[in-house]
Amino acid sequence: NLFDKQTGMMRGKDSTGSWRVPFNMFSLSHASSHGGDYTEGNAWQYTWHVQHDVEGLISLMGGKQAFSTKLDSLFYLRSENAVNVLDVTGLIGQYAHGNEPSHHVAYLYTYVDKAYKTQELIREIFDRFYLPEPSGLCGNDDCGQMSAWYIFSAMGFYPVNPVGGEYIIGAPQLKRIVLHLPENKTFTVEAVNLSKQNKYVKAVALNGQEITDFRIQHKDILAGGHLIFTTIHAKSCSEAIKRLNEFGLSNEELTHTLSAIVNQRLYPSANGKGRVCIYEIMEKEELQYCLAHGQSKKTYRDISANICAAVSKGWIKEKDASYDLVTE
Repeated sequence: NLFDKQTGMMRGKDSTGSWRVPFNMFSLSHASSHGGDYTEGNAWQYTWHVQHDVEGLISLMGGKQAFSTKLDSLFYLRSENAVNVLDVTGLIGQYAHGNEPSHHVAYLYTYVDKAYKTQELIREIFDRFYLPEPSGLCGNDDCGQMSAWYIFSAMGFYPVNPVGGEYIIGAPQLKRIVLHLPENKTFTVEAVNLSKQNKYVKAVALNGQEITDFRIQHKDILAGGHLIFTTIHAKSCSEAIKRLNEFGLSNEELTHTLSAIVNQRLYPSANGKGRVCIYEIMEKEELQYCLAHGQSKKTYRDISANICAAVSKGWIKEKDASYDLVTE
């Protein structure tokens, strides 16, 4: 009823059932102070507020790939002219960690097979918005919500749907925690190899059984048990060569591109012999700029932008940490 397929946003309607105009998806509002269709937020922040039916929202947006691309835009886009609203703080693009409506959104990548992006964001939010210093908290801890996000996320899971009886797997930020439960039961969470570098999750097991879904149930916690995360240093991409060939890039072009990136010091070679992590290369702002501006020529920057595009389309899978410039 409130999803506008043309803009891909949740929008307000007037008394006749028509979309309210003019519409600015970046404009922040607060009904109690200066009107608007959103409270302490804008269309970018409220469009994701469908915790009870994330799969339905994915379908509305056109499927997993479209949903993932929309999420990428949320965390990338900035706006300079939006009306200032005090509670909209802790920004990553349009994502606002300082206010409740955004708190579940980082976990939505997991629903579309991009869990590594959830894991990256969780670490970034911890590092940027929860600091042991004056003004170290990026927003207003209304009813303890920011603290609750911190505790859940530190344990490695989060209730995206607060009444769903389940938790979505994330990335733990503590090496070990123990929950003391009724009837002298305990639920222990361990993060094997967790460190500043090891922020990605390779595997999760509950009571010795690997979790192949991205959920654990509330009843599993109440029963007591042992949840083990195995963490690693880098996202992985063992199928990079095959997938990039499908995208129209030859092995020679890819090798030349990555060599140029290393030689131009856009990204240093990890071992001095040309081994680089494609994902970390893609995180460079220069390459994000190329992708955002639709570069297409076969220069080293443009091919790297295509690497970004290939990942966003899910054509590069996560299995190995790096790609050797010497063809596999």
